[in-house]
Amino acid sequence: MQLQEILNSFRESSRSEREKGDYFERLIKIFLENDDIQKQFYSKVVPFAEWAKNQGWNKIDTGIDLVATLSDGSGYSNQTVSSKHQATISLEKYGLFTSARQPDHHQSI
Repeated sequence: MQLQEILNSFRESSRSEREKGDYFERLIKIFLENDDIQKQFYSKVVPFAEWAKNQGWNKIDTGIDLVATLSDGSGYSNQTVSSKHQATISLEKYGLFTSARQPDHHQSI
């Protein structure tokens, strides 16, 4: 199944924008944990609410969707966005973009 087909199935089967967003967040989590390039950089990826609860923080929606622990133990937040427009990006390009980002460009949590 191609990425566009997966995204279309999310759009078609979702009963709300929230549900569509939840599907997309799970897809990105699975991608970060299983892609041959990405999985070498991340040791764990969890939804923000789960991470916040484990830290004793309020798990209210702050716009952060996922928190990935980098392999060196530092944190990296990720806001996942699924556009309803037909713009596309290949998983290869997404992987190259996220791989090219240096940890010092992000504030550790």
